[in-house]
Amino acid sequence: IRKEPPGQQRTYKMSQTIAEIRALASVADYSSQELDRLFKSNSTGNRILVLAILQACPDIALFDSITASIQDSRSAFEQSMALRMSENLVEKLNDEQKKRLREVIENEEVKKHIGSDDSRKIPAERILKSLIAG
Repeated sequence: IRKEPPGQQRTYKMSQTIAEIRALASVADYSSQELDRLFKSNSTGNRILVLAILQACPDIALFDSITASIQDSRSAFEQSMALRMSENLVEKLNDEQKKRLREVIENEEVKKHIGSDDSRKIPAERILKSLIAG
């Protein structure tokens, strides 16, 4: 899929694949350590795979991987997934993690990368509002 030209059709296919992964995630029963190893394997596909699994089975132990996918994402799709994942985790974060997430989202390079893309800008704004309010 990643070799296809960017566009709505590729995004749709990737979203369908992610939905299938999420549906199977609870059956796979990956440990935090296995997911961390997959994320750090230097494979873009594995990073997205881990984020898809985390959407279905959130694991706060992988907070650093999630923030890495926002700050050092390899694609807009990865960053969008990580932002949506973070939005669902805000209430479970400790004060230090909340501070770190806010720093990452407010980073000038991250804001530049997000740009005007609503699929990333809107969740980022909601996260910041939640962090500031709470």
